[in-house]
Amino acid sequence: MIAMTKIINILLVGIILTGNYSCVRNDTSPNKIVYYYREERNTNEYKSYHDYLVIENYINKSFTYKDLARIATTYIDTVKTKVPVSGVTFVRKYSNEKLPPGNWDSFQEQKKYFIVSIRLSGKEPNKDRNVEFMTVWKNGTPLPFPENNQIDSLLRDSILIDANLD
Repeated sequence: MIAMTKIINILLVGIILTGNYSCVRNDTSPNKIVYYYREERNTNEYKSYHDYLVIENYINKSFTYKDLARIATTYIDTVKTKVPVSGVTFVRKYSNEKLPPGNWDSFQEQKKYFIVSIRLSGKEPNKDRNVEFMTVWKNGTPLPFPENNQIDSLLRDSILIDANLD
């Protein structure tokens, strides 16, 4: 069972990295998750990357926090980079939208498209890493920091993400 889970996770990340992830929702176009851009972060002398991934053809309330945490964990644990990727921000894109350029200079413009940012604990891939920090975004504004027990609850329940985007 563990081997099958690892195979599924490897396939999932391979699909995400090639831009061929799709998930058909009722009466919608398929979602595709694609790489947007990367920023370098330095925390307590620890260098890491934070990647921004776009969910194309996004529909509000179509993913749970657990869905995105699972995708982020799989992505972070398998992506190959010079330094570790410690976090992911999911960015929504409707089918008829054009996003601002993927770089730090357009960050203020980008925020209105953010859904959730997730950072994992630990530095080593596949080593008991948990969601350490999560920022939920609504209309470009980060909500108050969820406490650890609230993060656990969001990840345990099947709560659909309402980013107030529709």
